[in-house]
Formats: sequence, structure tokens, C-alpha cells
Amino acid sequence: SDRSTLAISLANHLNSALKSNHFEVSLKLIECLKTFENSSDACVSVLIGTLANLIGKIEKSGEISFADQIGPIIAFLTKTTENMQIRNLGTILVSAMIEKSPKIDKDELIFEIFGAVAKCLAESDSKLSNFEFSIEILRKIIPLFEGKKEMVVGFFFDEIFLGKLKNPAKFSVFECLIGSFGKDYFDLVFVHLISSEEKANAFIFLENYLDPLDSVQYMETLNQILYAGEKIVKKMSVNETDMKFDLFDLQKFELKFGKLDKKFVQNLLEIVAKCLENKKFHQKIAEHSLNKEKAAIQKHFQNQIVKFCISIAEISQNCSKIKQKNLTFLCSKIFDYVHSLLLVKDFAAVSEKLISNADPKIVLKSIQMVAKYVESQFERNEKFSFETEQLFTKFVPKLTNTAEYSNIKNGKFGSESFSICQTSLATLDVFSMKIIDGKNNSKVFMKTFEKLVEDSREIRGKMEAENHLKSEEILAYICSLFLCIGSLITRLKLKTFPLVNDYLTTVLDCLRSSLNVPLNSENVDMSKNIEIFQIGCLSSLAMTVANLPGFMHAYAKQIIEILIEPKVLANQNVAFHAKKVFSALTLIKPRLLVPAVVEVNCQQLPTAVCKLHEFVGQVVCLMDVEKIEVHLEVIFKYFVEALDYRRNVSVGRKESLFLDFEVSEDEIRMVEESHKNSIIRILFKLKEKHLKIFISKLLSHSKKNEIYETEKEPSQNLFNTNHLNRCISFYFLLEKIVENLKNIAAPYAAQILLEAMKILKASAQLKITGQSNETKKRKLNKKTGNEIDCENGEKTLKVCTSILNLLALFLKFDSDDGRLMKSGEFPGEIFATLSSQFESKLSLSLKSHSEFMRSVVAPCVAKLAKLLNDSNQLKVLVSGVLMKMRDLNWEVRFGAVVALEACFKEVSFEMVPLLPECLPYFSEGLEDENQRVQEVTKNLIGYIEDVLGESVEEYL
Repeated sequence: SDRSTLAISLANHLNSALKSNHFEVSLKLIECLKTFENSSDACVSVLIGTLANLIGKIEKSGEISFADQIGPIIAFLTKTTENMQIRNLGTILVSAMIEKSPKIDKDELIFEIFGAVAKCLAESDSKLSNFEFSIEILRKIIPLFEGKKEMVVGFFFDEIFLGKLKNPAKFSVFECLIGSFGKDYFDLVFVHLISSEEKANAFIFLENYLDPLDSVQYMETLNQILYAGEKIVKKMSVNETDMKFDLFDLQKFELKFGKLDKKFVQNLLEIVAKCLENKKFHQKIAEHSLNKEKAAIQKHFQNQIVKFCISIAEISQNCSKIKQKNLTFLCSKIFDYVHSLLLVKDFAAVSEKLISNADPKIVLKSIQMVAKYVESQFERNEKFSFETEQLFTKFVPKLTNTAEYSNIKNGKFGSESFSICQTSLATLDVFSMKIIDGKNNSKVFMKTFEKLVEDSREIRGKMEAENHLKSEEILAYICSLFLCIGSLITRLKLKTFPLVNDYLTTVLDCLRSSLNVPLNSENVDMSKNIEIFQIGCLSSLAMTVANLPGFMHAYAKQIIEILIEPKVLANQNVAFHAKKVFSALTLIKPRLLVPAVVEVNCQQLPTAVCKLHEFVGQVVCLMDVEKIEVHLEVIFKYFVEALDYRRNVSVGRKESLFLDFEVSEDEIRMVEESHKNSIIRILFKLKEKHLKIFISKLLSHSKKNEIYETEKEPSQNLFNTNHLNRCISFYFLLEKIVENLKNIAAPYAAQILLEAMKILKASAQLKITGQSNETKKRKLNKKTGNEIDCENGEKTLKVCTSILNLLALFLKFDSDDGRLMKSGEFPGEIFATLSSQFESKLSLSLKSHSEFMRSVVAPCVAKLAKLLNDSNQLKVLVSGVLMKMRDLNWEVRFGAVVALEACFKEVSFEMVPLLPECLPYFSEGLEDENQRVQEVTKNLIGYIEDVLGESVEEYL
């Protein structure tokens, strides 16, 4: 501590008092500083700062030099401390010593100084401050050796120096070297870099080096790299075992290499690929295209790429398998970028050479290059010139040959056979979209189409025999084949007609086969492969139908039966493409399509039936009314018979006729909704006279009671299961038709309601036996006509509900002149029918009478009350309801009150004169033994008081 105190005092004295002899004192102080390794950071810091200050005051002279002291000072600063303040002061000190020293020409000083720096850099992994300090010092000292460049560079690449450094440190050293001595040394640095282990870091260095260059310098540097690449691959083909050659034509030195190993070649080619991939490189290229003088350099660069690519293709087949594999992989990366750098003619020449190569990987990459080139033009919406089209049309026969199915069977391209064939098909697909126009081109593509259809026929024959559907690669190939054929049909259209029949048969058979493949949740890959295959088939089918609709009606039935398969509809992705085929089918002339559609067998599958109804409705709506009239009989017949879906499912399930699956009530409702929606769409398009015909047909069909006959079930029972199922669907449909058509349907009310009211009256007398169908085994014929089992009772109540809803709609939409009211007897008939529902044994037996009255019967009574123009008729109606308030059954009384409540809400003022007659009954209701009756009566009185604006309590 005494020594440190003395040193600090001395430093302060020197800074303030010393006027001369700065050089001699500085040398003494440097020697003193070397002994302070174990001193405090504060002491060392003061000494270094003082020393730097003293040296700064020295006048520069040829007789003064600190060269001998720079190395020891660097070594001292490296091992003494990691204190950043000391390191910063140390950098200032070394900079001052360098500034006062002349250029160094002593060889031994080079090794001493760089040795100290190398040692510091070698420890840079564990001490970040060492690395930063060393690099900063390096930048300062290199200019001292201007006259000894060769020796400095030699030291840089000597293993004694570089062997101690990790790659990040090497790259920083190289930056210092090139930054100080200039770009003449780039060649040497580049060769060393691509020989290193960390080629990714090598590229970062290269990128940083290229970035500040102008476009001319940038292009010249890349030309140099490409030239090196070409020389290397050519040397590989001449002599693989001992390749010695001058890599660069260096002016300063001649750098010789020994054995050029695979890693060196691999690194160099990867650098080439990265250079071509770099976005900044493409920006530099763009700069050249705007300058005529620079265009020559760009042309030279393009020629160099062509030579490089062709040399790769020529030598790859002569290399050993190991080198060939690596070379092919690396060159593939380069091929990915050259297509955008070459002129069309040059690109075609390169691609033609590559596609004939013996190496399958080169062939595959060349096909991908061609496809990518044409596709990029297509995406930019650029039209090919005639010369360009002719250049690429030459590729079509070669691509057709490489796409042949026989190449897969024979394994022509080894492990790459599937990839090459599939890529060739995809490329032909792209070609067909871009260059198929023109008479000569059409002939070339027509030959391709004939060959591909021939291959598809061969595949169809072997589809199941050779288990193609279990091979992912085969499925992918067939999918590509079908898509390519579809694209050719899209472009060639009628020219393909002679072969389309064969192709359609093939694609439909393949689709059916794929739908028959058993799939399970465990084999996810198989399911996905089949899905992709089906999507490909459907996409091709959509293209075929859309472009040749005039010839598709013969296949319409088969196509639709496939499209409505549950497996197709259940898969969202497949169903989406099936929808495209449906859209294409609508292009077929309706007069040809409708007869085929209505003959489709959907096997009563709910989803299939729904889709078929939807499609029939869509097709009919696309027709003109005049054309619809021609097919009206067929259309109505389809929809009328489709009304029996619920009934047919029930019969099929009970008798095991054709159903091996369960159909839920929700699924039946879904089918009925689809049926209803399609009919309403069509009816909106038709004229009123057509509606009359349709309703007439519906009524005739509903009256049929020809059920599936057995000895155990009488055919004339109004409430047998089959007839009830038909009635549920029938009245649900009518309800929805009236709801949508409103006044248009009103004229048919009387015709419809006559039959409906018979059912309502008869149903009111039905009584539940308490036995289900399962228990009684169809012994209904041994019971009285008024007994019904629980299951059919519920069905009957559904029918009654639909009828009453339908009646409410008719009453709502009836016009004032009285379509329903023309007959004086009809309102009374309606009320008598409604009155029967107040005491319905059926709803009472099913324990649902209260809700049935509130939601179904009461609204009908209110609508009827509104239509009655005669106050006497209204009085008769109200009196009839009031009498029900004295029924022995509380549910009947409850129903009467809710019906009166509905009437008062519908026709408040017309009901006021009848209040005196009503109030005694209301008084009884308030004292009813049933609480629910009391509550609804109280609510009704409250409503009346609100309307009148006064209390009626005193009249009760």
C-alpha cells in the first residue's frame, strides 16, 4: 500500500511538474508499470493514464519509437485485470505509443506484438473484455506494418496464430486485415473461410464484406466466386484423388492447395447458394439492368452461372456416390435461384441439359426449375412471346416421358421415381395453363393427354389388384395424374371428347374404391392420404364436368350418387370439393339433368337425402318457368314421394327391409327441413296454377293409406303408424308452405282443412292404452277404435299440433272478403273442431293438455274470433268456451280460460260487450279448486281492467 501511495504521488508530480525528458521518463515509467501486476486497479489506472499523457506530449521524431514496448504493454494489460476503465486507458496508451512510433520493419517485433494479441484473443471465450480489447488494439497496430504486408498476412494465416483462435475471433481478425490492407487480400481470406468448420459464420463475414461495395464491385466479387466454383467441380471430374490447382489468380502471391477435400467443395458451393439467395444481391442485379455499361458485367455474370450449372450436370455422374450425393444436394440449392437471373434462352439451354442428366436428383431439380420459372411468369400475369412458348413447348414430350406410369413400375429413376413422375405431372399442369394456346401447341399437348389417359386406364385395372390405395406414393401420383388430365381438358375442351368417357369411368371407379376403404381413428396417415386422393379426384372431376357439360348427363346419376355418399359429406374438406362438382353439374342442360337427378338412389341416408333435395331445388330454380313446366310432372312426383321419408324409414327399420342403420328424430327433421326448403324455393318461382297442382297432388298422396300390409295390421285405421308418419311430414310441409307463401296459399284452405278437421275430431276421442308398440305386438285390431298406444299417441299429437298451427296461419292470412268465411257453416265447423280439442282425451292422457291448449288451441280460437264479422257468431263462440269453464277436469277449465285470454288480447273491444256474460264464469274461476286455474283467471281479469281503465271487481 505504501508503494501504491508513492506511485500515485509520483504520477501526480509528473503530470504537473515535468517539463522535458518526456520520452526517457516514459520508458522508465513503462518499466515501472510492468512490476505493478498485483497492485490495485486504482494505482494501475493512474499510472497508465499518466503514461499516456506523457507520451502524448512527446514530439514525433524518427529517433523515437515505442515499438519494443508495445508487445509487453499488451501482454501486461491482458493478464493484469479485466477492469474496463483500465482497458480503455490501455487502448489510449497503446494508440499513443503507435502514433509516436515510425513504421515497423523489424521482423521479430511483428511476432512479438501479434503473439501478445493472439494470446489475448485465445482467451476471448472466457473473457469478453480480452476479445474487445484485442480487436481494438489490432485495428490500431496493423497500419504500423505497411511495409511488411506479406509477413503480416503470413503470420495471420500461420497455425501458430490462427490455431489459437476460435472462428468468431478469426472473422474479426480477417475484417481488420481486409480493412487495413484493402480488397486485394479478399481472395486469401475467402479461401481460408470456406475451409473452416463454421461456414454459416463465414457467410456472415462475406455478407458484411460485400454489403458496402458498389454494384460493379459486388458483381465482380461474385464472378470470382463462381469462377472458383466452376474450376473446382471441373477438377473433381478430372482427378478426384489429388486435385492441385491455382484457385485464384493472385497478383501478390500464388496460393497453392494440397488435396482439395469434399468439405472444402461443399462449403464453397453453399457460399455460392447463399450469395444467390441474398436479397441484396438481387437489388444489385436490378441496378445493373438500368445501366448499359453495367449490363455487360451482368451478362458476364449470367454466362458464368450457365457455365457453372452445366459443369455441375456434366461431372455429377462421374463422381463417387458419396460426392455425387453431396454435390447434388448443394447444387440443388443453387438451381433454386438461377432461374430468375438468366435470360430465357440461357435458362432453357441449362434446363434442357440438366433434364437429360443421368443423376435422378439433378433431373428432379431441373424439372422443378422449369416449373418454377413458368409459374413465376404466370403469377406476374406476363404473356409469353412466341419464341418463349416454342422454347418451353420442346420440354412437353420430355416431361410426358418422365411422367409415365411405367417409370414407377420399372423404377427407372430409382428412389426418385415417384418424385420425378409427380413433379413432371405438376409441371405439365403449369404448362397447360400458360402455353397451350396455338394450333401446334395443342397438338403437342393432345399427345400428352392421350398418353396420360392411357396410363389412367392401366392404373384403374390395377387399383385393387395391387392394393394401390394403401400406398401413399401411388395415391399422390394418381392424384397428380388426374389433376393434370383435368387441366388439359380445361384447355383443350372438345378435342379431348373421344377419350373423356374412358377417363370418367376411371376417375369414378377410383373414387368408389377409395370410399370403400375401411378407415379407423388409429391410422391417421391412411385417412389423410385417402382424403387428399379424393380431393384430387373431385377437383379433376369438377374441371371435366365444367368444361364438357354437354356430354355429362349420361354420368350425372353416377356422379351424384358418389357426391352424396356419407363419407364424402362427413369430411369437411372433401365435401367442399364435392360442392364444386355439384356447381359444375348445374351447367348441364336442365332437360338432360333433371331426369337423371330424380333417379338417384340415396339409400335413405339422411345426409345424402338432404344434399339431393338441395341439389334438385338448385337445378330446378336455375331453369326458366317454361322449361320447368315441361318437367313439372317429374319434379312434383319426386317431391311428393320424398314426403314419405319418415314413413319409409319407419317401415324399413321395423320390417328390416333395407335399413341397417338407425335414423334419429333429429335426422328425420333435418331431411324434412331440406325437403321443405327446396319445395318453397321452387314454388316461389312457379305460377299460382302450378301451386294448385302441387297442393292437389300432396292432398291425394296424404289420403293414401296403403301401408306395408301384414295380417296383423288393418290398412284402414286412420291412426296406424305409417299413416301417422306420413301425416306428420305432410302437415309440417303444408304449415311451412303457408307460412312462406301467406295469402297465395289461402285459396286452398277449405280444401286442405276438410280432411284435417276429420283427423282433429277423431283424435280427440282417442285414449292411450298404456302399452307401447313393443309390448302389444300390434294387437290394435283387437281393441276398440278409440284406443291407441303411447308411441302412436305422441305421433297423433304432433299431427294435431301441425294441423292447428296450419289452421292458425290460414285464419291469419284469410282476406276480408272471406275465403274461409264465405260459407256460414264453415266457421261453426271450425269452432266445433276446436271445441273438441278442449276435452281431448289424447292430450289429457299424455299429460300435456295444458301446454297444448296454451300454445296451440288458444291461438286458433283467437284467430277465429278475429275473423268473425257477425257479433252473434262471436257470442256463440265465446259462450261455447265459457261452458268449458265448468268442466269437471281442471285442465279443461284451464284451457278455456287461456282461450278466452287469447280472444281478449286479439279482439279486445269486440269482446267488451260480452263481459256481462263472462264475469260470472270469471268469478267462479277465481274460486276454482285448482290454483293454476285461479292464477290464469286472475291474469285475464287484470288484462281486461287495463284495457277498460277501471276495475270490474264489484261485478264479480
